[in-house]
Formats: sequence, C-alpha cells, structure tokens
Amino acid sequence: MTVHTTVSPPCTRPDAAAFPDLDYDGTAIMPVSARMEGQNVNWACDWSFVIDPNTDKVEPAWTFVKFAISPEGFEARGTQGIALAKQDWERQQLPGEPIYAPPPPAYRPARERMQELFYSQLPDRQRKMKESELDAVAWAQGCGNLGGMAASEIWTAMAESWEFALTDQATPEAALTQAASDVQKALDTFWEQVDSGSA
Repeated sequence: MTVHTTVSPPCTRPDAAAFPDLDYDGTAIMPVSARMEGQNVNWACDWSFVIDPNTDKVEPAWTFVKFAISPEGFEARGTQGIALAKQDWERQQLPGEPIYAPPPPAYRPARERMQELFYSQLPDRQRKMKESELDAVAWAQGCGNLGGMAASEIWTAMAESWEFALTDQATPEAALTQAASDVQKALDTFWEQVDSGSA
C-alpha cells in the first residue's frame, strides 16, 4: 500500500475525477503556527475584480462585476463550465465522469446556488470533498496571513519557474530546481519560526 499526502487546490478536482481508479480521499485542515493554535484556517489565495480608476466606463464595469459575483453569474459560469468539461473529456478521451467543481464563491447566495445546482450533482467522492470546502469558506485568510506560512514565496517561485521555462530563460529542469531551492529556504525559515514560537 502506498500512502501519499499532498496539498492541492480545489481546481484540481476535475483532474482527479478523470481517473476513477485513483484511490484518494480526505480533506485535512491546514497546519498553523503556535499563535493561531485552535483556529480553523483556510489558506485562501484567490482573485478579485477591480475597476481601473482611470476608466470612463465605470458604470458598465460595475454592472459586469455585480453580475459576475451574483448567483445568476455563477450559475451561468457553472452551466458553461460543465459544457466545456464535457467537450474536454471527449476531446482527450478521458475515463471517469466529466465534472465542473470551481472553488466556492465567498458570497453566500452565490455559494448556495452553486451547491444546489452543481456541487450536489458531483460524484460521491468529489461531492464530499466539495462539501468540506463549503464549510471552510468562512475560515478564509489571505495567503500571506497564514501564520507566516511562506505563502508568497511559494507562489512566486511557482510562477517564476513557469515563466522562465516558457520564455526560454531557463530549461524546465533548471527552473524547477531553482524554485525548489527558493521554496525550501522559505519553508525552513517558517518552520524555524514555528519551532521557536515566533510565527
């Protein structure tokens, strides 16, 4: 028996669903530093809509943002998302059942709409994991606030390695080697802080 532990974001659910023989299960709470002990924390690195303060199209932009975060906006996103997932499954001839399981919206009415129309329709394993995410939405803290969890360093190293390899500034192997070194240094510093109680 092989046991492996990994931290993966919700966006990887469809990848796992494509391989029904893959034996995985379970969602654990992220570890936190001593000063946050006992707190439920969700490492939330996400995105936001912004409106350029220099634009002369503030009203159309605001109309779009309001729709995009509304229950109706997420329903439209979900409807299109599952249609694209089915096309992708067919194109790649993937096994398993095509699913669409984006991260839960922070806005409760939109989250409830996604649960009703989409998350509740997921295969059993993905549905249970998605339900645990729904519980964790209220625990959200920004990446850089998770007890000094080296979040920004990890994300930066990942993004830079991708960019360097993509633009031929480094080979993929060299880019990943550098990223691993940078991330390890950040993690070593973090765990030193945890061990000393200063994190």
